[in-house]
Amino acid sequence: MTVQALNGCGTVDMSYTSTVAFSSSDPVADLPTNYTFTAADNGVKTFTNGVRFNTGGSRTLAVTDTINSGLTDTKTVAVSGFAVISSSDPGDHTPPPGTLSYALKNASPANGQLVTFKATVTTVTVADKLPDVPKGVTIDGGNCSSPVTIRGGNTLPASTDGLTLKGGVTLQNLRVANFTGRQVALTTTLGNPTNRLICTKIVKTFP
Repeated sequence: MTVQALNGCGTVDMSYTSTVAFSSSDPVADLPTNYTFTAADNGVKTFTNGVRFNTGGSRTLAVTDTINSGLTDTKTVAVSGFAVISSSDPGDHTPPPGTLSYALKNASPANGQLVTFKATVTTVTVADKLPDVPKGVTIDGGNCSSPVTIRGGNTLPASTDGLTLKGGVTLQNLRVANFTGRQVALTTTLGNPTNRLICTKIVKTFP
């Protein structure tokens, strides 16, 4: 991602040495920290790690001068899919952005139907019932040799199912374990597309 400081004529201001801040309508986006331009930048700076949006739908990215808020620019991006960035999940009760439950409640053709996991998330521990996995959603743990584990926590209510698949769902590179009911529950409604489990392990207990 490259940021250019433009003057009133719309050309690069090579003398710009102020500080810019990044913000987004995605509350859990991975953004660069504030950056102070140097004379050597000549008004142009490339951020090699860029921006990572973790919440699907229409999202904005704004870059604003920290001294003069009138110097700002905003872009809108269509983000397809969700990334789970939290290792703990409260379940289906107003879950915060960045959790598996939030992704399952909001995944849709409009917002994206792919749910992935940030590299630092290897296990998601669930405290209460998860939302059903909507039709057409793919949950991908990323690596068959070291799949992400979705597990029920020690406070999980009795007979709580893990992932309830609504049809046409793909579970890929996952381990589902430790729920007090069924680990994976399949809906049987007539006409629902077939669910697919690829490199997914279902076990009753997990240390």
